[in-house]
This record gives sequence, C-alpha cells and structure tokens, in this order.
Amino acid sequence: MVDILIADDEPSVRRVLGRMVDRLGHRALTAGDGKVLADTFQRAAPAVVLCDVNFGTEDGIALCLALKARGTRTAFAIMTGDVESALRAESAGFETVLLKPITWVRLGEVLSGFAHRAEESPDG
Repeated sequence: MVDILIADDEPSVRRVLGRMVDRLGHRALTAGDGKVLADTFQRAAPAVVLCDVNFGTEDGIALCLALKARGTRTAFAIMTGDVESALRAESAGFETVLLKPITWVRLGEVLSGFAHRAEESPDG
C-alpha cells in the first residue's frame, strides 16, 4: 500500500478517484488547490501524485514540475480530458498521462506500476 495524492479542483473527481484508489489497496490523499497540494506533498511525501492539468486557476503541469524539482522520488501522472493538454504534459517530461474519464483498468495499471517501483526503490 502506498500513498496516492489526488490533486483536482473538482470535489466529485477527488471523491471518485479517492474511492477507486482506496479500493485498489492504496491510501488516497486529496488536494483541491495548489497550496494544499504543496502542503500535503511536503507533509506526507506520497509515492504518487495524480494532478489535473487545469487545476482551478493554476497550471497542474507547472505545479508538478516545481514539486519534481525538489529532487523527490515521487512519481507523477497528469490527468486531462483533452489530447492537446496530454501532449503538452508529455512534452514537459511527464511519462504518464491519464485521459479522463479514467477507467478502473487504466488507473489500476498505472498505480500498480508506480507502487511496484516504489517498493523496489532503496527508500521504499
């Protein structure tokens, strides 16, 4: 079991993804804005961050790049509902992009891969 931080400005998305993450055997943490994202990231050091591209008035890609720049072992996945944003995330260096709506199967595959890497790391 690993901690998964879900960053989305839509409460219903956080709630649904949180339930999915819990049922997949992990612990869901949530953030509804950039400040909560940064605070929770610092406090909890999650194994994975799932962040929406359009995070309210903030750019989820920029927020995650700033978090990645801290030299963390956290894995990041960008969530989006459009292909253009997915390409922008990939161009920014994010290997994992989840296209909305996110299915159980796809979320399970992504989290399984991330959890496996976290468990194999010297710190995990």
